[in-house]
Amino acid sequence: MSINKTHSIHKRFLESEQAKTAAQEADENLKRYNEKYIKETQMLEKYFPTAKSEHIFYVAACSHTNKIRLSFINTSAVYVGVNHVYYISGTYLSRWSFNYNDLIEVKKKGDDHLHFTYTDNGKEVSHEISVPLRNVTKLQELIDYLKKKSRNVFHNEAKYFEWRDGICSIMYAKYNARLSEAFINFKNPHETVIEAVHASMDVANMSHVGRFFITNSMQIFYTQKAVPLVPEAKFSVHFSDIDYINKTSTSLEIQTFDKKVVFFIKGNLGSSSTTLLEYIYQTIDKLMTYRTRTRLFGAPLKSIMTYEQNVPPIIRSLCDNINETCEPPSIYNLTYAAIHSEGVFRVVVDFKSLGRDQMITADLLKKFFRDLPNPLLDCGWYYVFRSLNEARASGHITDAEMRDRIRERLATILPGELTILRYLCNFLENVAAHEADNKMGVSNLCLIWGPILFQTPAREELKLSGSSMKSASFGGPAEESMRETVLLIEVLKYFITNRSAM
Repeated sequence: MSINKTHSIHKRFLESEQAKTAAQEADENLKRYNEKYIKETQMLEKYFPTAKSEHIFYVAACSHTNKIRLSFINTSAVYVGVNHVYYISGTYLSRWSFNYNDLIEVKKKGDDHLHFTYTDNGKEVSHEISVPLRNVTKLQELIDYLKKKSRNVFHNEAKYFEWRDGICSIMYAKYNARLSEAFINFKNPHETVIEAVHASMDVANMSHVGRFFITNSMQIFYTQKAVPLVPEAKFSVHFSDIDYINKTSTSLEIQTFDKKVVFFIKGNLGSSSTTLLEYIYQTIDKLMTYRTRTRLFGAPLKSIMTYEQNVPPIIRSLCDNINETCEPPSIYNLTYAAIHSEGVFRVVVDFKSLGRDQMITADLLKKFFRDLPNPLLDCGWYYVFRSLNEARASGHITDAEMRDRIRERLATILPGELTILRYLCNFLENVAAHEADNKMGVSNLCLIWGPILFQTPAREELKLSGSSMKSASFGGPAEESMRETVLLIEVLKYFITNRSAM
């Protein structure tokens, strides 16, 4: 078999596997819409053949009106699906449906009536229904959106999310307006609620119920109106600030870097047997998985580490680029590795010279670690080194005992994080070995990298208050942070010089 033919077979195999994976993701995305209205879909299947492959995501109560505008009992409903709109009267005597491609127009008449015009086997058909005021505009906008928007989006995740966000911005327009007024971090015009359920925060008996929201920008919001003896309650958190989420039989426990909040959620998802609690937990888990799968900068380390290679490929690639084997700069060599550049990691990068400035890669490496939701090493390390330094200075422990204590402490962190720390220390030592070219010895590198890799109490306080080193007053957190920075330099210098013992 020729090489070209083998390559062609391999290419077709890959394309078929990609199509199969896309189809599986499409089915999963569609099932999420159908899950809420399982019983309704089963009922529709009895009367409409197309409902067997349909996915319903919105139901509006209504009544059908005849030409003299007399209404039947208001137990009828319109079912909005991905491909069709269905109507069944409360007496089951009247029913009709249409595909979005056959819809000519949907027009609002008066305050609470919608008039549909569509083609059925080449003939023009019209129907008019009466819809409660709170739903009439929403129903019209949804059907208009689905008519204009392509529905062939479920095999492309990015297009699917764009399609979903458009639907949710219509369905949850009122909630979006309320959250925009209540929270300063809900100001993005493209942000929309994608899930909203009744919940109670830190109260198990559900006596004070508010609303729990999930948005497309990976944020969770909670609002609760003030009632007698109970004040108004508000809460918001971004997924990147969540350490973990634990689901119990009745609640969701959300742990952030400074507190734990418990939400109690009861009831089932629509007419399905799935509990709202389980559905919300799965929704958050799916969104967090998607966020970390499609994002490197700002993603938690554990989400981008693999079992085969604990050091994430992004770190290896950036370090390899900086370490790229080139001769030092000279009149004959104008393109050279960043490791030979004077002030590597220290100078301000000119991003306008992208492709010519060798230190852009160095700045990206710093940005990767700076953007981590949590630093590589937490505040506990600061307290450990401070106490060990004081004990060694006073003669209570020897240098060997200090190394043993640090080694014991290192055994408590995640293996992947320890591997990254070792890798980075070896890398920085290699950069320092070229000090003659880059003027960046171990002390200079530690001055820059210490505050990036380690967290300290004062820096945490500055982060929470939203202040900066320059804006904080003398004698406050900024001055303490400067003292901590001095210690961080010594900590990182210790790790670099003792990396073989780590």
